[in-house]
Amino acid sequence: MKKIILLIAMFSAIIVIAQVGINTQNPQGIFNIDGEKNNPSSGSPTASQQLDDFTVKSDGSIGIGTTTPQNKLEINSGITDKSGVRLTNVKNNTIAGALPLAVDSNGDVVKSIGAVGTVFIAKVLPDATVGAGFVYLPLQPLS
Repeated sequence: MKKIILLIAMFSAIIVIAQVGINTQNPQGIFNIDGEKNNPSSGSPTASQQLDDFTVKSDGSIGIGTTTPQNKLEINSGITDKSGVRLTNVKNNTIAGALPLAVDSNGDVVKSIGAVGTVFIAKVLPDATVGAGFVYLPLQPLS
């Protein structure tokens, strides 16, 4: 009976602290892929070592290029002013009534909702002239 209780206790402990690491012996979340196998065997990887990592934290947050995501999805390309995100087959057209997306001072993607900031908009008209104007847009976090 003691052996059974001991086995149950051991397996319970393993399940509670289970982490999966691919190319790393030191997972930084419940699931961590170290693409270049450059993370240290203990402690936290440096910012440059994290750039090739994909991490899922216990709260469900996903980090690409970071092991400490501060949002549900955080992508760090490692290049200033480059998000590391590309949407293929998405046209860059203005749709009547659609609100554009922007990035706030925290780096969060937000949607525009009214009159705070100024955005300059230029559009080539059918007669090949350019129509331009200013639109005032406040920023609101996506929900």
